[in-house]
Amino acid sequence: MFYAVGDIHGYSDVLLSLLYKAGLINMRGAWAGGAATLVLVGDFVDRGPDSIGTVATVMRLQEEAAAAGGRVLATLGNHDLALVLAKRCPDVRAGDGETYMTFWEWIGGARADLAIPDAQVEWLARLPAMLMIEDTLVIHADSSFYADYGKTIEQVNRNIARIVNEQDVAGMAELSRRISQHQDFWVKPERTIPFLERFGARRLLHGHTPIHKLIGRTPDDVRKPLIYAGQRCINLDGGIYLGGRGFVYASDE
Repeated sequence: MFYAVGDIHGYSDVLLSLLYKAGLINMRGAWAGGAATLVLVGDFVDRGPDSIGTVATVMRLQEEAAAAGGRVLATLGNHDLALVLAKRCPDVRAGDGETYMTFWEWIGGARADLAIPDAQVEWLARLPAMLMIEDTLVIHADSSFYADYGKTIEQVNRNIARIVNEQDVAGMAELSRRISQHQDFWVKPERTIPFLERFGARRLLHGHTPIHKLIGRTPDDVRKPLIYAGQRCINLDGGIYLGGRGFVYASDE
């Protein structure tokens, strides 16, 4: 069993509230989950009031959980990537004449977040694009593009990390575009099983696309994940930055 949370987007107070209600942290915000595993699917930054505090909280909980025999795992979100690129190469052209700085601001970056410490930028840049927990493949974007970066999870992570951390200019532009794609498995659910079989998984966990936009409701109506594509896909994006309350998903639900 594991717990999972979708896109936080700088709402550290919401993250702490959700984890407290799930029994994963105590009233002081310290890890209380023992040997439990918590998975976060990326987009820790942008659009909300406390991106820096959100990243600091997750980094701290990773250390505290590890000391208690638990785990806090995370994948790289498109907004996380955009902030890394805005910090590292702000004047490089991302495409269509935009720089990475102007692109990041356009998708919700706040100038105050440029004060993010280098250690946090490095942590974001080193997040894996994919991870496997039990029989569940975890990614950020609901898109099959990941398969174009390798035949295994390890290859995908290695190739994407190289692009990000060696500042492959052409590769960064392409990755930024592709990790921003949405609804691949929602629009074409037949793509789900081949994608999962490629990486040896039974189901897929992701965020990226707010659930309310897919089901025609308001963010406040969303209290649980959207499970679709023959029960193979689990969408965790509760639209927190749009006023959603968010939720913690328990894998044995």
